Amino acid sequence: MNDGFIFAIFSSVGIFILFYSYRAVVSQIRPLSIMVAGWRASINCWRRHRFIVLGIALFVLIGLGLQYFFVSFFGPGVHEEILLVASLAWQAFMAASVAALVVPLHLAVLLDTSHPFLKIGGSSRALLLRAAAYGFGIWCFNYLLGILSKIAMIATPPQFWREASYGLISASFLLTTALLLVRPSLSLGSAQPFRTGLRLALSHPMALCVMTLAMLSWPFMINNLAIFLPAQLLESDGIARTIGVAIISLFSIFQVIAMEAATVIFTRRALRISSLKE
Repeated sequence: MNDGFIFAIFSSVGIFILFYSYRAVVSQIRPLSIMVAGWRASINCWRRHRFIVLGIALFVLIGLGLQYFFVSFFGPGVHEEILLVASLAWQAFMAASVAALVVPLHLAVLLDTSHPFLKIGGSSRALLLRAAAYGFGIWCFNYLLGILSKIAMIATPPQFWREASYGLISASFLLTTALLLVRPSLSLGSAQPFRTGLRLALSHPMALCVMTLAMLSWPFMINNLAIFLPAQLLESDGIARTIGVAIISLFSIFQVIAMEAATVIFTRRALRISSLKE
């Protein structure tokens, strides 16, 4: 395929995306203000909802510990099946557990209170279990999506790998982003959170994409700085690597909280706009 033709296609798509991104930014949803609100809630979370921060930190530390254990005691090519099963089991368990853990954060953001439920009753337990089930289901969907993407790349002729890669990355991003509002819809009390979350995502697709990309841009920059700066400033590679991992781990804790807060604010705002239109 001619490179000039490909450049023209991508330029046209880029202009189209920039135009609708601008319209999304200035729309009623205000996705960039939601990003700021999400990070504000994340920073305040240590003071107001410390148990959530500690719970997510525990999952991060356990994940790092498991990674260190497997790397230290299992060499390349040794027990690869065990490593794969253990990794998948841990990812699935963490997805379900974190989904349940952040429900109090969702309720706190919605109710603007420090203690969304001091006594967890039967209905609240059911909500936590449903949140865990949805978290597990969404993880399964994302995992299967990754497998299908790899199969599609294998089936693609080598001369089209670049175009196929761009297309698959874009499709995966759109599909995973479309599910971001499912769990917040559950916390908002929707009887059918999957349908509600998907409807809201499709009602404001560009605003949701802008917010998601803005939220994901921070980890990319922080992770690169955490790897680059200690390596440049310190002579010991081991100390530099340890500091880099510590910074990335600490930031990832608050990134998870910020993303959860942002999605529930987005969901509430989208529902409010939808009710006004009706």
